[in-house]
Amino acid sequence: MSSSFSGLSIVVKGLFAQQAAMNVTGHNISNVNTDGYSRQRAVLETTTPEAVGSCGMLGTGVTVQQIERLRNSFLDVKFWGENMVLGEWEARSDILSQIEAVFNEPSDAGLNTVIDSFFSSLQELAKDPGSLTVRALVRENAISFTNTLNHMASQFQKIQTDINFSIETKVKELNSYAKQISELNQQIMRYEIDGSNANDLRDRRDLLVDKMSKIADVKVFEDADGRFRLNVGGRLMVNHNTYNELMLVERGTAKNPDVDVNGLYDVQWDDGMVFNPKSGELKGLIDMRDSDGSPGTYKGVPYYMRQLNTFAREFAAAFNAIHTTAYGLVDDGYEEPGGDMIYFFTSDITMDSYIPGSPRELNTMDEITAANITVSKEIFNDLNCICFADSFDTVPGDATKGLELANLRYSKIFPTFGTPEDFVKSLVSSLGVDGQEAIRMRDNQDILVTQTDITRMSTSGVSIDEEMANMIKFQHSYNAAARMITTMDEMIEVVVNRMGVVGR
Repeated sequence: MSSSFSGLSIVVKGLFAQQAAMNVTGHNISNVNTDGYSRQRAVLETTTPEAVGSCGMLGTGVTVQQIERLRNSFLDVKFWGENMVLGEWEARSDILSQIEAVFNEPSDAGLNTVIDSFFSSLQELAKDPGSLTVRALVRENAISFTNTLNHMASQFQKIQTDINFSIETKVKELNSYAKQISELNQQIMRYEIDGSNANDLRDRRDLLVDKMSKIADVKVFEDADGRFRLNVGGRLMVNHNTYNELMLVERGTAKNPDVDVNGLYDVQWDDGMVFNPKSGELKGLIDMRDSDGSPGTYKGVPYYMRQLNTFAREFAAAFNAIHTTAYGLVDDGYEEPGGDMIYFFTSDITMDSYIPGSPRELNTMDEITAANITVSKEIFNDLNCICFADSFDTVPGDATKGLELANLRYSKIFPTFGTPEDFVKSLVSSLGVDGQEAIRMRDNQDILVTQTDITRMSTSGVSIDEEMANMIKFQHSYNAAARMITTMDEMIEVVVNRMGVVGR
């Protein structure tokens, strides 16, 4: 048989349960704008009933069985998978937009405009080969052309350096997140050893995994004992309360020695194994820093640097091939057979290509790149060294070779691309296609990530309207339980103070 005070005990449990549920509601409302917070719910269940003679079982009240965290693990995994792809395409899109800004085509300040001005001045000089004024214009346009290539090369080098710094930053972020997750794992294990749920700590851990998933591909595992493991790039990075760090190792040998800047980092595990992310920002950054456009790879900064070097080298070679066979206005006392042998473009303006009065020996064009191409020392110092005549005897009025130089604008200097203008247009078109693809993939992936996150938040997100409804519900339940206690108190007061008093 139940005690006289059992009813009071039942409603007291009700008070405590509704109060706990109200506190959970308050916690939800307080964290409505907290990143990574998952809605919590007090799970109520009846306490163990007691037998009441032959009448059956009598309930003994309610208790809070657990504070449940409303989270869908499947949607978390889906979000992480989509988020890492978004991070990869965001990185690519951002870098390709920087490369497009370097080419700045089409525009009035792009490479094609500079080339057009240079060839136009050559055509003007062909009309009057002896004019020093027009010769000065040719030289200045040539300097503008080489300076443009030099500047573009330096910008590519800066982009590659900036990407390298971004890789360094992302690696440090991954290491920091891994360390924080390992520390949270220890705290979660300690708090949950008695069967409790460390909901807020788990939210913090999942938020860190969210951030890591954008940097690299992640996979998480949690066994029945609550031991948490996290793989990054296919290898174990967090093993419950320990973690493996990624290392930045400066390259001893350049991957693309003809174009790479110095000081680039390779990313390795602390045991020396190469870090090879399958997706994420790091994958996009590494690809854009190192990929040369060979089959199976993306067209990164090295590809465009190499193409620009090819343009500078082959353009200079074609121009010099004609210019060295022509004659200028300079008279050095030595009549060169077959031309004055004067370079127009070189890789080093300080280079003396000949000794006056002796046959000139020309150097190879292989050393010319977009970064070092310049007008020769002779052209820079003496306008008379611009060679337009076909023979020594026809100077200064002859412009036969000059016209050949001017007609290089329409010549297929580049076997694959054609004319200089075609080369630049083809390269810019290829860049535009790559850039549009990156933008399209980024935008599509952003929609997928947003939709997945919205679906995830429909489960774990806090709704103010829902919490307000819960608050009113728990308030009424609490008030009813308090009213029940008042009623039970009045009943017990009759038994204690008034029974047996009648008739006295």
